[in-house]
Order: sequence, then C-alpha cells, then structure tokens
Amino acid sequence: MVSYSGSLRARRLTADEVSGNRLRFTGRSAHRVRSGGDRVNFPSRLEPGTPYRDVRVRRWFSTGLHPDDYS
Repeated sequence: MVSYSGSLRARRLTADEVSGNRLRFTGRSAHRVRSGGDRVNFPSRLEPGTPYRDVRVRRWFSTGLHPDDYS
C-alpha cells in the first residue's frame, strides 16, 4: 500500500496564477485508489489575485499495489 497525506496552513495566501492539477494512477492498482480532504477558507475554484485568510487545506490518498504494476 502507498499512502500520502499533506496539509497547509496560512494566515494569508494569494494565488497569482490559477492552474489545474490532476493525480492519475494507471495499471491494475488504479481502481483501488482512495482519496479525500478538506479546505477551510480556501475554495476549490480560486480567483487570481484574491487574498484568502486563515487558510487550512488537508489532502490524502492511498492505493494498494498489484504485483503486475511494478514487475
């Protein structure tokens, strides 16, 4: 199993540029991916140049590995 979690806290955060992001798994393990997270004072669609205050973001994912994916 592979797991990752991350968190961010900021008094003030401004995104000068907004770009998309994507996490993609391939192979037989891809269907076993679980992920989640939450945001406080930080919307999922950001407005460039808008200051966000007292921000908290937490994100995690995990997946099991199938032997054929790494042999």
